[in-house]
Amino acid sequence: MNTSQRALTRDDLLDVLLHSKTGTAVYTSANLVIETANDAMLRLWGRDAGVIGKPLALAVAELEDQGVTETLRQVWETGQTYTVTRIQAGQLANGDLQARYFDMEYRAVKYTDGSMRCIVHTATDVTEQVLHSQRTVHTGEQFREAVAQAPMAIGLLEGPELAITMANPLILELWGKDDSVIGKPLAEGLPELKGQPFLDILHTVMRTGESYRGNETKALIMRNGVLGEYFFNFVYQAIKETSGGVSIMVVAYEVSDQIRARRQIAYSENRLRNMVMAAPIGMTVLKGRDLVVELANEPMLRIWSRSAAEMIGSRIMDVFPELVGQPFPAILSSIFDNGQRVAMDEIAVGIRRNGELEQIYVNFAYDPLFDVEGRVEAIMATVMDITEVVETRLKLENSEQQLQTVNEELTATNEEQLATNEELIEANSELLKANEKLVEARDELEQYYRLLADSEERFKSIFDKAPVGMALLTGENLVTELANEEILKIWGRSAIEIIGKPHLEARPELDGQQIGEWLLDSLHTGKTRVNNEIKVRLYQPGGMREAWVNSIYHPIKDGTGRFSSLLVILQDVTASISERNASLQVQRMFNMSIESANLGTWNLHADSRQFVPSRRLKTLFGYTENAYMNYKMAMRQIDEPYRSAMMQAIEEALSGGRELDMEFPIRRVSDNKTCWLKASGRYFPAEENMPAHFSGTMMDVTERKTDELRKNDFIAMVSHEMRTPLTSARAYVQMLEKKAAERGDDQLGTMLAKVHHQMIRLTSLINGFLDVSRLESGKIKLQLERFYLDELFDRISAESTFIAREHKLEIIPCDALPVLADQNKIGQVINNLISNAVKYAPRGTRITLSCKAINGHAAVSVSDEGTGIKPEDQKRIFDRFYRVEGEHTRSISGFGIGLYLCAEILQHHNGSIHVDSEWGKGSTFTFLLPLDKGQAG
Repeated sequence: MNTSQRALTRDDLLDVLLHSKTGTAVYTSANLVIETANDAMLRLWGRDAGVIGKPLALAVAELEDQGVTETLRQVWETGQTYTVTRIQAGQLANGDLQARYFDMEYRAVKYTDGSMRCIVHTATDVTEQVLHSQRTVHTGEQFREAVAQAPMAIGLLEGPELAITMANPLILELWGKDDSVIGKPLAEGLPELKGQPFLDILHTVMRTGESYRGNETKALIMRNGVLGEYFFNFVYQAIKETSGGVSIMVVAYEVSDQIRARRQIAYSENRLRNMVMAAPIGMTVLKGRDLVVELANEPMLRIWSRSAAEMIGSRIMDVFPELVGQPFPAILSSIFDNGQRVAMDEIAVGIRRNGELEQIYVNFAYDPLFDVEGRVEAIMATVMDITEVVETRLKLENSEQQLQTVNEELTATNEEQLATNEELIEANSELLKANEKLVEARDELEQYYRLLADSEERFKSIFDKAPVGMALLTGENLVTELANEEILKIWGRSAIEIIGKPHLEARPELDGQQIGEWLLDSLHTGKTRVNNEIKVRLYQPGGMREAWVNSIYHPIKDGTGRFSSLLVILQDVTASISERNASLQVQRMFNMSIESANLGTWNLHADSRQFVPSRRLKTLFGYTENAYMNYKMAMRQIDEPYRSAMMQAIEEALSGGRELDMEFPIRRVSDNKTCWLKASGRYFPAEENMPAHFSGTMMDVTERKTDELRKNDFIAMVSHEMRTPLTSARAYVQMLEKKAAERGDDQLGTMLAKVHHQMIRLTSLINGFLDVSRLESGKIKLQLERFYLDELFDRISAESTFIAREHKLEIIPCDALPVLADQNKIGQVINNLISNAVKYAPRGTRITLSCKAINGHAAVSVSDEGTGIKPEDQKRIFDRFYRVEGEHTRSISGFGIGLYLCAEILQHHNGSIHVDSEWGKGSTFTFLLPLDKGQAG
């Protein structure tokens, strides 16, 4: 078998050429006679084999006008091959000359002596590739334009240096930069990011190709020359390129306002709660028609005689069923219906306290609290217990008759509050240069189109992975061609429900909304439509939901220049709107609570002492609403010595965090009248965006104070009037005791001793009333002297024998502790505590008096083995006229001034008093007095 290979003849090679799918023709002589042309070339020319043997310029005349035959003649004359890519040429089809694009080569074939033999012309139709690339460029430009108008901040980072290759106006605004940063590395464009975690995170995303999402992340950004703190939600979306590299799309939106709003909500809620809890009068918030107690301050709990655990979260009618049949439930229900405020003064209420139904008197105001829809959602109740004032008035009205009774029965009476070259050589040289440039241009074009292909793939990836909703709607029926996951989530739909279907049919919930009209209007007019914070109804599995969205409808042209598609970008901003509305609602509730309580509010900056009074506070001081009022002006209106005490109390609160609670008289600037105000408040340490300050309230208590002063004057007058006859009566009794002793009449002596004892108690009661009157009128004078408590204990021991004769009085020896005080007043305090123990401790039980030094103070204690004091009573045991009520106390006489008097005397000595007691196990009253640091005696 002959296995040797036969060499291909010239005819063989020509046959192969003629069967090639690439258009091929061979031209001979300078007239470019068509020696041969394959079927592919004949199709490109739109001719048949009849043109073979004819000059090219005659056979395919249209090529003459396009410069093709001229270029072929130059190749024949110079012997240089010429190559060109993606050149546009007119192709004859159906009698019309149509534009097509070709890659062509005019190859010069020479004899061995270098003379021209023929030209081989090859042509490849690349029209589809060119048109595809043009469409890619057009789509990329349209997408960039849409991104530039997008309602969210978008940027693109490329390369290991994170070069900023794209940044829309919104992201430049968030960065606080202009478009000069585009093209720069991110670390150069935003130098303030050094030291912050973002560059490291971006390098990790670039290295791993894994995207990163940040929520409410703090960043320090330089805006307008100022480095500030801002908060962002952002996505670093990794986009993998065909070359294997990674670029990063940055999508961000600023949430600083939401963060600050949330903080403001927390601050306002805390401030509201603190303001309510620090208010000196009873305040509570009742939620819904079930009147559930949402908040209640201490004064309110005292009025109810209930603990916070018993009230908070409970329905008011469940706790106080006795309110059924009283007017209050109907009044509260009517406020939910009409939204009108109701206020009444001096109303009697029947309420069960400590197991017993009591009648108390209150001034109250019910203020409706509205939600964002304007509906009443809760009621702020402000209640002031005026039982004491009412009862005191009633007592005063009947005082004259009682006085007469007291005068008549001295032995049984007691009383008691974001060119060219040279011919052929020169022409040849230029042609060579031109050919080189064309080759370079071809290479550049090929590289450019590869980049365009990558860009197209990249933008497709951006579309799919964008963290905002994006969709492409086409044609008059707005058929949904593309929709990313984010927009499907917002719509509440799956891709199967939406893709390939007319948009308005796939989403019937848009019926009756303006969205369909807006989409068609944008498509027809070619105008981009941007909507910000519009309210829409959206589908969700199982029903519908109301939402707030930002949207952009951007029309896109097709190859004919007609608008045929819409790019839809959608962002759900419901959460941001809800947070903003919540902040407004909390502030509205805060303002209403202040107005309903008729309180004046004020703030004092801890460093600058800037004073910020409310309109009501200005009114209290006698200023008009727009008048200027500062801290010094307010202090000057307070009468001495209250002014010094008030300023000292405020300074102590600012330095040590103590709470303020004072009553003081002022002179109003409007009429120079004296008014009494009650101030309360406390110090708030510096927080983020909020400096350290003192915040408080003031209310007018002139009416109550006037009643108290009038009552004190009356008590003082009565007490003085009673002392004279009582002194005389004591003298007579002493005389009678003496005579009875002389006669040896023991029975009469015993009776007179009992009368004398009752007169001593009455004298002590009258002296107590006089002391209360002097204390409250500021007339009490202290005779301060240095003495030792052990000496006072010796005196008390002698005086208390008679008072505690039916109890075991144990006086534990006291060390010689020096104090600077009024010895008689401190003695009075100790005697009052012993007398109190005698009243409430069973006969024969032990009463103990002791003393010791504690942290620079002398601590004096009186303990008993009595019934003890309940926790609710311990809170008010030192209030004026407060008496513990119960079965075990009904038979014990007294007006509730003894312990009050003790607390007031100790306050005037910069001391304090408290009680430790367990129900059923007795009580220990302890008072503290500062030790005198003078010379030891």
